[in-house]
This record gives sequence, structure tokens and C-alpha cells, in this order.
Amino acid sequence: MMKKKALIATAALSAATLALVLTGCQAGLVTSNLSMNEDGSGTKIITCEILGDEAIFPDWSLNDSGELSTVGNNSAYLVVTGDELAAKIKSYSALEDVEVTATTNDAGSTIITLSYSFANIGEYNTKTKTLAGDDADLIQNASFMMAGRDDEGNQLYTLRDYTANTQNSIDNIFESFWNDPTAFDVTGSGQSDISSYGYKSIYAVTAVTVSVGDTSQTTPTYLYSNASSAVGDYADYPEWTEVTGTFTASSGNGGNGGGLDTATIAWLSALSVVAVVGVALAIVAVVKKKSTPKSDE
Repeated sequence: MMKKKALIATAALSAATLALVLTGCQAGLVTSNLSMNEDGSGTKIITCEILGDEAIFPDWSLNDSGELSTVGNNSAYLVVTGDELAAKIKSYSALEDVEVTATTNDAGSTIITLSYSFANIGEYNTKTKTLAGDDADLIQNASFMMAGRDDEGNQLYTLRDYTANTQNSIDNIFESFWNDPTAFDVTGSGQSDISSYGYKSIYAVTAVTVSVGDTSQTTPTYLYSNASSAVGDYADYPEWTEVTGTFTASSGNGGNGGGLDTATIAWLSALSVVAVVGVALAIVAVVKKKSTPKSDE
């Protein structure tokens, strides 16, 4: 029932996206990555890319005219950019410790990121519901649990998250953005008034990723299929996105097997600035210490 509600709520986006493409504005492309550490902590990063003016649409072939489909003047609808835009986005969120950035890349696209960390999967679920605001009841609890061992004997973990959680957690933020004339101009600075299309037309969650160590699983949720009109539609995606993986020294994600601890990193940093002779003496001292039998207590 939850999935059906989410799909119905976004079903009108396809037609609206086509209309916006024809009038010069294109929906922001949203992706997310929920990444877990071995100790159960983790980070959720949600990224929205607002393509730069006249940028080529992603994953497009030639249109009917033999040309690449391009975006119109997206920037005409953005009243603020950079740190000011990031501050606006953060102000719409009830999750106080969400971190927001807004930058412009070399292609002229605006990249907005929202990220939040958590100590365990329970805190992730709580924070995601807080981020969702009035849509908190649509959030389904994620799970993170042990799942046996692999062929090498490494502990396996399974992370499972409700695919629509990303969209349901940020829908209220895009609605606030749409309704804030000091941040978003529905008239496109006089170019094309898109007020009749509604806030759901300005973003599309295109993919959701969950990661355990070096293993990830991505669920495509929105697919562009028509090169001539650059229109897409939400895919019939699975309700849950899950991945099973393990943690190794190369994972670099913290936890017991996620990389070097703070003391080791500090020790290596100190070695990098001492003289070669000092390093040699330190190594000799370490070897000597290790070769000395431990006395009985």
C-alpha cells in the first residue's frame, strides 16, 4: 500500500517533466547512498543535480532532429546559489544536524547534497522520519543485521532500506523550496511560468543505493526513455533495496575492519616527518621489543 501511494503521488511527474522540458526547465536529478560501517554507524547522502543551462541530458541518444537533447535555462528559476542556497535548503528541514552543501561544477550544474550520520540503524530510522516532516508516516524502518559468513570466513551483513524512503524524506523540502519566492522563481525570471505544474515537477529521484563495505546495490527508480522529448517515468522498482557484504581492511568505512585506527594514523604521520636515521632506530627498537620474551606476572 505504501508503494502504491508513493507511485500515485509521482505518477503526474512524467507529463509535468515533459512540459517543463518544453518550456525550458528540467527536474533536478536526485540520487542517494545509505552507507553502513561494521559497528552499525553510517551516513546517508542525498544528492540533487540541477543541470546547467543548455547542458546535455544524461543518457540520451540523438533526438528526431539528429541533435543531442539539451536543458533550457534552469538557472532562471534559481534565485539563490552557493552557500545561500544551502542555507535555504537547511532551513526547510526539521532535522537539525543535517549537513547541506550547494556548489557549481565545471559544467555549470548546481549540486546540492544533504547528509546525516547516525550511530546505529535505529537512529537512522528516527532521523529519516524527522527529515521527512509531515511525511514521517510514509517512512519504513531500515534493517542492518548479521547474515552468516562468506567462503573466507568473513562476517557478512545485510542492509535493507525501503526504496521510497529517499523520496518521502525530502518531498517536504522540495515543496518548501518551491513555495519560497526568495529561493525559487516559478516564473523563470519572466521566461516561462511553471506555477501550474506543482512542486513535484522540479525533482525526480532517479536511483537509490545502499552500501555495506565495498559492496553496493543500486535501484534505478526513474528512467528517461524518449530522446526526442526527453521525457521519463518512474520505474516499477522493488519496494526494498538491499545488499549483503562484508568489511575488510580495504573498505575504509570504519568499524572493526574498516581501516586504520586513530592511533595508527597518528603514528604513521609522525614517522613521515622524522629523519631516516630516527626511523631506522625506531624500527630497531620495535623489533627488539617484540623479540624480548614477556615476563610472567
